Amino acid sequence: MILRRLSVAFALLLATQFVFAQNWGDNPETKTKYALLSDKYGAKDYAGGLEPLEWILTNAPNLHLSVYKYGETIYRNLESTEKDAAKKTELQNKLLNVLDQRIKLFGDEATVLDRKGDYAYNFLVNRKDKDYYPHLDSLYSRIFELRKDKMSRTQLIMYMAVLAKQKQAGKYNDDQVTEKYDAITENIELNIKNAKASTDPKIVAEASKWADIQTKIDDIYGSIVKIDCSFIKERLEPKFKENKEDLKLAKKIFKGMLSGKCTEDPLFVEAAMAIFDKEPDMGIGQLVAKKYLQASDETNALKWLEKTLPLADKDPAKKADMLMDMAKIYNSRGDKSGAREYAFKAAETSSTVRSEAYSFVGALYMQSANICKGTNPVEQRYCFLAAYDMYQKAGDGKGMANAQAQFPAMSDIFTYMNDKNGQSVSVGCWIGGTTVLRKRPN
Repeated sequence: MILRRLSVAFALLLATQFVFAQNWGDNPETKTKYALLSDKYGAKDYAGGLEPLEWILTNAPNLHLSVYKYGETIYRNLESTEKDAAKKTELQNKLLNVLDQRIKLFGDEATVLDRKGDYAYNFLVNRKDKDYYPHLDSLYSRIFELRKDKMSRTQLIMYMAVLAKQKQAGKYNDDQVTEKYDAITENIELNIKNAKASTDPKIVAEASKWADIQTKIDDIYGSIVKIDCSFIKERLEPKFKENKEDLKLAKKIFKGMLSGKCTEDPLFVEAAMAIFDKEPDMGIGQLVAKKYLQASDETNALKWLEKTLPLADKDPAKKADMLMDMAKIYNSRGDKSGAREYAFKAAETSSTVRSEAYSFVGALYMQSANICKGTNPVEQRYCFLAAYDMYQKAGDGKGMANAQAQFPAMSDIFTYMNDKNGQSVSVGCWIGGTTVLRKRPN
């Protein structure tokens, strides 16, 4: 094994020497300069490494990839500590040029342009001698083309800021900048989707960071393209009516109407449903259900709650809210048993609605006096005893007092129940189960 490792190492050494042998050229000084550059770089003497670096870049530019890696580090460190403005600008230019030359001679455009993108915006955007926005536009457009969803959050903000300046300069019209904005948004959404699908909590946490970036992108876009409700109705709705399968358009309408506060228009719900059909989302499904509830369309509200419920498994609080909405719909339809079933499910799902759920069931029992009449005046009041039990579980003092005020009188318990006060009794009717027979307070 040791011999094998030595053989591999020796082969790599020979390969490296062979590459350099191809590029040393006729000038014996090349080896000396490279050795000096390597020594200075290794010692982090970046000022000392500047002279041999620039000699090689001028006299042996295709010597080796390592020269350009050293060059980036040397220029970056010298630039960050330089106080003189003119010298700082010169070092910035050299850093950007060394990255361009590296691509030209050694390829790997996507990786190296990505590195250039980290520097270029901050280096060039505030210079007064020249308008650098067209150059920055070309740079970040190319990085976006090569990197797609791998483009960094910081660079996406830079890219959108450059697009805004280009739009203001008349280089793009509304449709052109919107097309680019849509592409950026699509990639951000992909990053959010991938982060949420991960089992690694650190990666899942990235979803909110991407969402923050989308908000900033939206703000920049909104400052240069006015997409208000009238714009959506006049220009986007006809296109959407022709093709409801266009997910990008549906998202644009949904976001625009949300920010424009024109969500009462039926187009808003149509766009939301089109998005849900392609990319089922708990928030959108819940929103559509609530819109139907507001319109008193309980059938469609229930349908959308049922479709959305499985998407809320990772968010117990929101799932419980939806279950309570379903309980209220069943109650409105006169199905008290179904209403109770969903209220109990909500209570089991999340403590955030537990009190509300048990109070809701208590109210169902209170409303059942005309249904659950029993065979005598005491049994007719069992529903109030059961209601008290639910209010007690909810910690609802007012509900408990209201139920207690409807308990049977002690005289009736004595007359009709052989004085069984304090004993367990079967409630019967649709409520079922048992409760403890108690008298009305004096």
